Amino acid sequence: MPPAMKNPPQNRPRASLRRTMAAAIALSMLILADVIWISWYTSKADIKEVIAEASTHGIAISPSESQDVTVIPERLRQWARLAYLAGQVRSYENTHIVKPDGPLSTPFDPVPDAVRQYHAKLDSRAIAEIFAILDHIGSAPVDMCADFEYAAVRPQIETESELVTLLQERTELASGDRIVLELRCLLNCLRCFEVGTMADELVKVALVENGLKAVTRHLERLRGMQTGISDAIDGIAVELESGWKAGCQGEFIMNMMEFQLPESIHGATALQQASPLWQWDYLMNGLDVRIARGPILHAYLDWLERAVQIGDPLVRIAFAEGMIEEIGNQHHVGSADRLIGLLVPNFGWYTRICSLTILHCRLVAAEIRGKRWPIDSLDPTHQVLRLVENGGRVVGAYSINGNLDQSRRKLPIRYWPLYERSKPSVLSGSAHP
Repeated sequence: MPPAMKNPPQNRPRASLRRTMAAAIALSMLILADVIWISWYTSKADIKEVIAEASTHGIAISPSESQDVTVIPERLRQWARLAYLAGQVRSYENTHIVKPDGPLSTPFDPVPDAVRQYHAKLDSRAIAEIFAILDHIGSAPVDMCADFEYAAVRPQIETESELVTLLQERTELASGDRIVLELRCLLNCLRCFEVGTMADELVKVALVENGLKAVTRHLERLRGMQTGISDAIDGIAVELESGWKAGCQGEFIMNMMEFQLPESIHGATALQQASPLWQWDYLMNGLDVRIARGPILHAYLDWLERAVQIGDPLVRIAFAEGMIEEIGNQHHVGSADRLIGLLVPNFGWYTRICSLTILHCRLVAAEIRGKRWPIDSLDPTHQVLRLVENGGRVVGAYSINGNLDQSRRKLPIRYWPLYERSKPSVLSGSAHP
């Protein structure tokens, strides 16, 4: 056949039809793949599996399920009034430019005259109302779950911080019989703060440390007195312990709520990468979240269930620090490394901070009673807190903070001054008798 007849005209429509059919099939497969991709990408099946597992183990997945305190409208109204008064009668520290560590940075600093003059001018009726409300509310936490979105900034933090700073300053200024009255009000205020998240607990830890500074300023006078102050401080220690558990639970709830939102994948990505330079990077980060969130949340849930059963802080810390490695080893999620910082906070550090403040509370309470100091819960040998002495006189205490070999310690010891300002350079290592 001549060359011109190798592809006769009648065969051309068939070739064109085959190409059209191949293109149609390829397009159909692409559309099907897109549908499957979008269906998987937007699916919450992995979240539903975590919810089912949490329900099986009785672990809360929403704020309403995690509430331990009944919301009482009257207490909420009283707290709203306190919030208003805290905005009207503010502390010296929060209304003046002061040095970064505040005007009353240690219990042994003299109270500046400017602070005395400022407090002398405050509205005495507003102060009296704050005292009356705190006395009426008592030491039980004020549950705010009815008044805020769980994943949002919690409104009582600013109020609590302002009130504690104001009352701390008043306690620093107090003398005579006013000392115990001012301290009771300050400690009541600290105990009103409900903990629902890890951030809440860390704020409360910082506020409690400030409150303990005010107590330490008057420690010589309080020692041996039956005032109820030591009982209130022990109560705060117990609340910080339960707050640690609430904080762990709260972080899990926040992640569960975050990933049930329509924008959950890119919302999480936005937290991880605030300003993506390329849409492709943004998409791939979203893909990382979608792939890894299920395995990580399952591992988080398993860790949470076991962690809250552990009483020893050192075991808790080791368990928490091994959590990230455990997730990577067990689930082999390539994108997990980039998500662990988002979904799994540093629970080891969080546990250590909480444990140290709990120890500080129990130390101060024991010293007021004139009793033996508590066991150092961050000491693997379980010795009593160590003495700091100056000239044969006990002036403070310290925790070894998990470091048996103090000459090669990885973490600094935690020193708590009791009767003397300066941190000594030489530590005796002797336990309290």
